[in-house]
Amino acid sequence: MQEGGSTGGWTSLASLMFRPDVYGATWSYYPDSLSFHAHQAVDLHDDANAYFDADGNPIGSWRDGDTVTVTGATARVR
Repeated sequence: MQEGGSTGGWTSLASLMFRPDVYGATWSYYPDSLSFHAHQAVDLHDDANAYFDADGNPIGSWRDGDTVTVTGATARVR
């Protein structure tokens, strides 16, 4: 038996599916997204820039090293 959260959620589920001879049960908590088309305010697949939208407006928040910047921009919902 095993458990995992976030990326470990997918790992624990995959272990159960691919190795049922080893793992008889799993608890997979809050697994990561399967698609990053709507990961926070950025579409990691299709957006040309993670910091500014196509019109040059800043996207809601981003991290620069240890500094997190949050603007008044509204997050896009898909």
